[in-house]
Amino acid sequence: MKRSLYAAMALPALLLGSCQSDEMLTAEGDGNVTFIAELPGDFTRAFGDGLTADQLTYAVYEADTKVPVLKTGDDAAPAVTFTGRQASLTLNLVKGKKYDIVFWAHSLNAPYTFNADSQSITVNYDNLTSNEEGRDAFFQVITDLNVTGPVSQKVVLKRPFAQINFGTNDYDKAVNVGTTIAKTSLTVKNGVYQTLDLMTGEVGDELQTPLTFSATALPVGETFPLGTQYKYLSMNYLLCGGTVGDVPTSASKTLIDCSFDVIDNAGNIVNTIELNNMPVQRNYRTNVFGALLTSQYDFNIIVDQVFEGNHAVAGTPAEMVAALQNPDVTEITVNDDLDLSGLTTENLTFDTPKTINVANGKTITLGNENCFVANNGLTLTGGGTITNVNDETPKGEGWQKSLIHVMGGDLKIDGVTLINDPDYHWHGNSAEGRPYNSAAIAYWNDANVYIDNAEITSGEFTLCGMGRDTASGKVILNNSKFTSTSSNIHNGKNWAYAMRIFGSYAELNDCDVTGTQGGISPDGCVKMVINGGTYRTVNTPGKTDAFYAVYVTNGTELTINGGTFESPNVRTSLPIEGTSCVVSGDNDVHLEAGSIIVKGGKFSGKPYNHVTNQLIDPAQGFEWKSLDGPGLLKWEAFDPNLSE
Repeated sequence: MKRSLYAAMALPALLLGSCQSDEMLTAEGDGNVTFIAELPGDFTRAFGDGLTADQLTYAVYEADTKVPVLKTGDDAAPAVTFTGRQASLTLNLVKGKKYDIVFWAHSLNAPYTFNADSQSITVNYDNLTSNEEGRDAFFQVITDLNVTGPVSQKVVLKRPFAQINFGTNDYDKAVNVGTTIAKTSLTVKNGVYQTLDLMTGEVGDELQTPLTFSATALPVGETFPLGTQYKYLSMNYLLCGGTVGDVPTSASKTLIDCSFDVIDNAGNIVNTIELNNMPVQRNYRTNVFGALLTSQYDFNIIVDQVFEGNHAVAGTPAEMVAALQNPDVTEITVNDDLDLSGLTTENLTFDTPKTINVANGKTITLGNENCFVANNGLTLTGGGTITNVNDETPKGEGWQKSLIHVMGGDLKIDGVTLINDPDYHWHGNSAEGRPYNSAAIAYWNDANVYIDNAEITSGEFTLCGMGRDTASGKVILNNSKFTSTSSNIHNGKNWAYAMRIFGSYAELNDCDVTGTQGGISPDGCVKMVINGGTYRTVNTPGKTDAFYAVYVTNGTELTINGGTFESPNVRTSLPIEGTSCVVSGDNDVHLEAGSIIVKGGKFSGKPYNHVTNQLIDPAQGFEWKSLDGPGLLKWEAFDPNLSE
């Protein structure tokens, strides 16, 4: 089967300094200039670790000329190899002159030709296969080097390639139904270049026909960049655009069209994924991931600036503010408990993507009236907690209490606990008329939300989409727990679902969601899929205030492939033969009712549409099976053609 995804991302620029002089080291003899060439890379053996590029090729020119005065292979230009990721090169240059120097690092047998006269390299695409780590390579230039005496200078090389990775989280599911995934193949239809001008950083000679990385076995011994929950299917390097200094080249960002084939051990194509306008950029990873083998819609594209940016450690509120406000800081580590309750929301608002690592067992504490505001992306990692104080009353009715607002970019959470005051219950328009719902996480516009292995608790919403019918992002939730304590018994009028989902697509895999006056409300999603997990509502002790585990509205198409769904109360006169747990409706404001496709799962009562007053049967080919055991669960949807 074929699938298409249209995605375009605005990518942050990659800065390749036109003259790298990060560190002055030692001085040697008169006129000797020593360069310490350094490659970026991870510290473990893996794709992209930089260790395969072991040969340093270089050429020296008088400034603003293209005739080399020295180049690799000359008697006065010794060959240089790397030890680890460093190499040392000493050149005897003339004092008083200015020079331009180009550096190129690659594997001895890599398919690249260096031309000192044109200051360029050419790529040979013959016999191209995936997973060729030997194709990794790096470059850098120094311009207008003024030789005034002996000096030693560090030069950090950067790769001119994008690394494109494919990973799937449904490999075991495919194997369990008898599909053996043996090979993959990637075809790139545009945006592939043959030459790179090392001096300017410009790519050239774009291929006029598609380029295919031929069918190749899956990587062995490698970990997908986003974690072990994804099976690594393919890695490829692609020559693409970048920047020179602060100036974007004509190819600083490339949007490519490509197709990815998954092939079984008999040579048959199991699946073809069409990717249009996929963003790639030099020295960045583009990761395509999700249920690539069995799901019709679940794949996501993230550009990972793996080797770019600066790291900061925040141990005080002032250090956190400085790191958030500094656009050059991309990663912030919190190693100790950190009280941010005295800061304002303005202090905690940032315009460039940030990663905050909260160390295991450590807590960031916000106040009653502040929250993080990410205008262009936020990633939370580590085993720590982000919470807020609950010993005072906020400004009163009309005040939202939240932890994170995502106004744009991607929110990615892995392993973090969020606790948004479970004892505060208010949502609706603020005193200024702004729709600011109390929520552990609120997201707007085209923000994408990816949550893995997290635990989120809130007195109102745990996760709340904002901007009904305008939000266009994806929401992918994996193996996470969401708990809301919201009920209108607290103040007589405010209640919330445990989560409200807006956007173009949503998927919940093996999650645990508990609410009182509502579990999940997919509202205006084009499509939503639930694969396993537990979804429930519970009564407040002594009350019968629990509503639906899932309430589908505003035209959302929900597909349930598995999971358990239960609520304790009957909210209809329809013969649901149990309690009201999965319901379609108009949200009591005349929205279009949602549609529900049942292909699996166990339910405390049969799903129904409360607008049309009709029961919802399982999808074609599926049937109801009565469950006679103890507990709320009464019905299971199953495929009678599958053996028990």
